[in-house]
Amino acid sequence: MSGALMIGALAALLTLIWHLIGYKALLGEDGAYQQLPNHQQLALRGWYHGLTGFHVVVAITLGATATEYVAISQVYGLVVFLAIIYGLQCIWYAYSVFCYRQGGRFYATMAGIGPFVATLALLSASVMY
Repeated sequence: MSGALMIGALAALLTLIWHLIGYKALLGEDGAYQQLPNHQQLALRGWYHGLTGFHVVVAITLGATATEYVAISQVYGLVVFLAIIYGLQCIWYAYSVFCYRQGGRFYATMAGIGPFVATLALLSASVMY
């Protein structure tokens, strides 16, 4: 089980890295969304910061559980909650990429595969417990 959790932690960390790279491309000084009104840019930035924090929480939770620093019984509810949220993110990814073909191919693939792997790791941890 710890191997699956560590893979999930690495997937969440890679998703975080590609998420931060995408932030500059979309909302940076020369980003694609600079033409949006200020209130929409602020909403997107807030969403990005919230999602960044979420990826950090997932990576820390999975990493701490995989290394047995924290027992799975202590964070079981959090693990199930994170699996549900990451599952919803996977649905959003599938919808946006396959319906609208948004983003660059490599970035979209990394941002989409990472949550799938982390969701599987979270679900395997909750089932194994």
